[in-house]
Amino acid sequence: TYSLDGFTINLDGSCSTGDVAHWAWYINGDFFSDDGPEAHHTVIEAGTYVICLITTTASGCIDTVCEEIHVEQQQGDCEACFTYSLDGFTINLDGSCSTGDVAHWAWYINGDFFSDDGPEAHHTVIEAGTYVICLITTTASGCIDTVCEEIHVEQQGDCEACFTYSLDGFTINLDGSCSTGDVAHWAWYINGDFFSDDGPESHHTVTEAGTFVICLITTTASGCIDTACEEIHIEQQQGDCEACFSYWLDNFTIHLDGSCSAGDVTHWSWYINGDFFSDAGPDTHHEVNDAGEYEICLIIETGGGCIDTFCDHITVEDFQGGDYDFKVMPPNPDGNLVFQITSPSQGFFTLSVYDIMGRRVLEQKNDLPTGISQFTVLTGKQLPPECYFVTINFNGESTRTNKVMMLK
Repeated sequence: TYSLDGFTINLDGSCSTGDVAHWAWYINGDFFSDDGPEAHHTVIEAGTYVICLITTTASGCIDTVCEEIHVEQQQGDCEACFTYSLDGFTINLDGSCSTGDVAHWAWYINGDFFSDDGPEAHHTVIEAGTYVICLITTTASGCIDTVCEEIHVEQQGDCEACFTYSLDGFTINLDGSCSTGDVAHWAWYINGDFFSDDGPESHHTVTEAGTFVICLITTTASGCIDTACEEIHIEQQQGDCEACFSYWLDNFTIHLDGSCSAGDVTHWSWYINGDFFSDAGPDTHHEVNDAGEYEICLIIETGGGCIDTFCDHITVEDFQGGDYDFKVMPPNPDGNLVFQITSPSQGFFTLSVYDIMGRRVLEQKNDLPTGISQFTVLTGKQLPPECYFVTINFNGESTRTNKVMMLK
């Protein structure tokens, strides 16, 4: 159901049936609230609006209801009005001269919204020029009015942005202290993207060799603004590094160990399905919500700027109970053996690898979690290509054997 209060639409979806766990409200196809069965939305003009509610129950039932709502032009008397003053490149605004019981103030510059904090606002522009400031006021009874004014901002004072730089691998060290004027604000950009306003000295580390455009925008206390940009060429760094990791599964938790990576690694970045989740170091873990296949990637960076990436697909399965068992998974890109182990209880397991002559060539002992887990055995550089027999003893009470062929 709904009711109107001026240009505000008050909504109540409590008449919906089922054990509703999620409420999603839309207006003309645009989402605006999921706060619950009660919501409200204020439109800016009279007209016909389509309100839709999508409910989802805890058991997964989804239903949608939509209704056209006609909002009439509101009666009332209001007039938007503002005055302004300039302080350098800062425009100070005061809309308290507006009439009517104003409940909402919306400020725009050149058509772009920048504030709804109230009748007083300010905005700092980055260069001299002519700007159109608009104020839209809305009263509690729904009366809306707009006033706009052109404001001319003149060039302020005398200043010049300037910076020097040095390279340390893939890190760009920047120093803007050669800039002139009583600089109050420093803004650093790389390829158009802001990355720092900490002061005249800054640094930024890129992820690959290439040409990068660094810009510094300085602003003085009197409002003088200047920009300096420079192309910086970063060469491929010399050095030898190789990302690598092993993993094991504890039900839905993926445990990762990147200590097999080569080089003087100073930074570790872990990703799952393209999303970053950790830079805590070579050892980390991540818990997924569902069974499925996940791509884990590790990006390492050395002190000398060498960067390398290693990715592996990990299959997480749902544990259904049962006896001890294991199966050999496809080897990872380094040729290491990957085993998926099923265990009804925790404890330990001993893995032994035998060649076709019956000689034991490798043995490892590991902790054994309950459920389905996955382990990587770093064998890629230890075992020549041939047929092997892998035996796993579970908790000293049950043994299983599988055959595996190591390929080049």
